[in-house]
Amino acid sequence: MSWPNRTLSYHLVLDREMKSKSDYFLLPFEIGAGVQELEINYSYERGSEGDPNVIDLGLFGPGETAFLKAKSFRGWSGSNKSAVCVSETNATPGYYPGKIEAGKWSVILGLATISSQGCPCDVTVTTRNEIKGRGTVRQTTRARVPTVGVGETEAWLRGDLHVHSHHSDGSLSVELVAGEALRRGLDFVAVTDHNTTSQAREVACLREAGLIVMVGEELTTCHGHANVWNTQDWLDFRFETKDDAEAVIAEAHRRRLLFSVNHPNSLYPWEFKDATGFDCIEVWCGLWARLNFESLEWWDELTRDGLRVIGVGGSDFHSPEPPETRDIFSIGSPTTWVLSTGKTAESIMDGIRAGRVFVSRAPGGPRLSLRAKTSRGVNWMGDHVCCTKGEDIEICVQASSARGLGLRVLSSSGILKSAKTDSTESSITLRTKVDSPDFLRAELVEAEGDWASAPPSDLDMASITNHLYVFPESD
Repeated sequence: MSWPNRTLSYHLVLDREMKSKSDYFLLPFEIGAGVQELEINYSYERGSEGDPNVIDLGLFGPGETAFLKAKSFRGWSGSNKSAVCVSETNATPGYYPGKIEAGKWSVILGLATISSQGCPCDVTVTTRNEIKGRGTVRQTTRARVPTVGVGETEAWLRGDLHVHSHHSDGSLSVELVAGEALRRGLDFVAVTDHNTTSQAREVACLREAGLIVMVGEELTTCHGHANVWNTQDWLDFRFETKDDAEAVIAEAHRRRLLFSVNHPNSLYPWEFKDATGFDCIEVWCGLWARLNFESLEWWDELTRDGLRVIGVGGSDFHSPEPPETRDIFSIGSPTTWVLSTGKTAESIMDGIRAGRVFVSRAPGGPRLSLRAKTSRGVNWMGDHVCCTKGEDIEICVQASSARGLGLRVLSSSGILKSAKTDSTESSITLRTKVDSPDFLRAELVEAEGDWASAPPSDLDMASITNHLYVFPESD
């Protein structure tokens, strides 16, 4: 006998005491055999401007739901959608199609913000013996055409590692995101939707020549955000403590993924700065003026402490802007450049791991590279530079599309050299002695005011290299 069409209704009052125990509340419900489609609706009181409520929505199927043990995750929409549908062949963007099995399912509510007055919340679960598929994206089994590699010839590929589609709170389909990336002249783009990888089924349909589209996930929590890239599988985002965060980082590494802390500044704080093991920091997110100097300062601080963390950038693109500002707030603003041995997602990830990365404000550059020459050979940004204590190191910085900008070379102790570029192609070469562990990096800035000695907070950044890590040894 099939489970009949029915609606289950729940009224909850969520409060701060509940949130103090966990940022996530599971609402279980039972369904029987024969259900073809689930529809979840929810609503809640929004509170006031100074004392708001924000409640997120997600779904688990039957089975384990515990942190890092869940095998039945069926999707997430944050607070972006008030109604979602899931069936075997269709799902609302953010959710995964699949068989509606009998058993105990769970609505997951993310307690992002709870007002002092509490938050009345209503949830309804509707089961159907037919598929209506309203406002859903159909599942597909079409395989993506493999990207053709370019052999072992290294080339700089430009891309964006932080972009959203309609599978979270973006407004564009994955196809339109890819079209915008191509319009901007990018070689790759990572679609990093919040707490889901359901966008993978749209990525699999793409036929965009010359563009590598990676599936990513932005792990979005009340305590900070982070990206993983080039994955098809959902990674649990429900970390609430330092130990939780390190457990997720360890799981990412078990899957051979890179874990990148997103925009760690006052706008979107990363609360686990004492956690260890993360691979990258998004040192530049959107416009430089969005407090990116704070992220840069933390990155330099970690490097001074002897840690090797790769700096990357991302636009955090959600929706197209009006024509007059479209290219200021678009995909590729900023652009992450990766020196890659092939035109594949795996080669791009290898380039990031190696630290062969710089970030520019736009797809047109300016481009910037950094290398060091010692008696033991030549090293590029991202490398550990081994040399003899007290040895002269030759540092070379090359800049392209940089006419009129200020070029600065920095170490842990400050600015080593600065010069205004007077041509499209410019370079700086200098020699320095290093007696203790140090780092070196370069940057291009708008040459205005006291740019040569100004802190990053007073500058308009144009390009940033990754670090060279110098480790002098005694004879």
